[in-house]
Parts: sequence; structure tokens; C-alpha cells
Amino acid sequence: MLEFLQKGGPLVWPILGCSVIALAVFLERLWFLRLSNVNPRSLMIELIELLRQKKESDAIILCKKHRAACSEIVLPLLRAKDRRRSTLKELLQDAVARQALLFERYVDVLSTITSVSPLLGLLGTVVGLLEVFREIEASGHPEIARLSGGIYVAMITTVLGLTVAIPSLIAYKYVSSRIDSSLAEIEHVGTSVIDMLGGQATPLESQLETTDGLSA
Repeated sequence: MLEFLQKGGPLVWPILGCSVIALAVFLERLWFLRLSNVNPRSLMIELIELLRQKKESDAIILCKKHRAACSEIVLPLLRAKDRRRSTLKELLQDAVARQALLFERYVDVLSTITSVSPLLGLLGTVVGLLEVFREIEASGHPEIARLSGGIYVAMITTVLGLTVAIPSLIAYKYVSSRIDSSLAEIEHVGTSVIDMLGGQATPLESQLETTDGLSA
């Protein structure tokens, strides 16, 4: 394998570097977006129970103890519990927007690698073909076997570039989907908290009791 990579020329190493970076970003985002860090079930059960008992002060203390994303969503709503519903909605949107910035951190790196890797591969191939044609011009009568061997070597970087780009694209789409679902989930939690502060019924209570969708 090492011999195969060395045949591809110097541009092989930037492509391999892209693969390492893409894998690191993907794993880091998966760890960050795990359910226990976004919306842990145990926290939500305790929070809903406190709101049922109208213990907003205790709910604030509970949210301060947890670093989950839903805590950052709920906390400003509890602090402004006496304000109008429209104001609470605005606070919710601001909090979700702040969390979106945290969720999307480094994700553009995956998108960039998806675009750059095949271009690096193509560049390596073009450089390799230039070398082949330079040899043709110098020799005047190149051997077919030598010519095909040079083209084979030139194509290595294109193969590597696509090999890195395709998984990176899949990783980017998957992480983006996880981010969208996580943001929708914490926004739903915030909306439910607003409903409870206003004395309205919320489906979140029954969801916590009958499903495992918000489990840690």
C-alpha cells in the first residue's frame, strides 16, 4: 500500500491529510451531538416535574447544573417567565440560533474536503500526465507499456481524491441531518416550556412517559 501511495506523487499526502481531518471532524461532531449532550431524558423528566409544581426557581437551578443544549434553551425562558408569550418566542429563537452555531462548528470543514479532495486528485493526475507527455516528447518513440504505466501512476491521485471525497460527503450529510433533528428537538422542548409557563397542556409530558425518543 505504501508503495502504491508513493507512486502517486507528492499530492497524495495532502489528500491523505484531508481524510484524517474529515474523520476527526466527523467523530468529534458525533460525540458533541450525542443525546446526553443535547437533550437528556433524565433532565427533561425532572424539569417537567418542577414546572408542573410551579417551581420555576428550582428549575433554573436544575438547568444551571447541566450543560446540555436544552438547558441553554430553557434557562432564558424561565428567567423571563412573566413576560408575554411573543417575547418568550423571540428568546427561544435567539437561544436556538446560538445553539445552531455551536452545533455547526467545524461542519463546513467536511464540505470543503468534499470539494477539495477530488480537485487535488485531478491536479495530481494532470501533473502526472504532463510528465508522461514530456517523456513522449523527449523519447520520440515511447513504448506502449511504459506509456500505460505512466498513465496508471497518474490516475492514482484521482482515485484517492474520490475515495476521500465520497465518504466525506456522506459524513457531511449525516452530520447535517443530525444537527437539524437536534435543533428541531430542542426547539420543541422550548416551545413546550413556554406552553407550560402559560398554563397550557403540552405533548412533551406524555412523550417522556410513553417513548424513549428523548432518552439519554
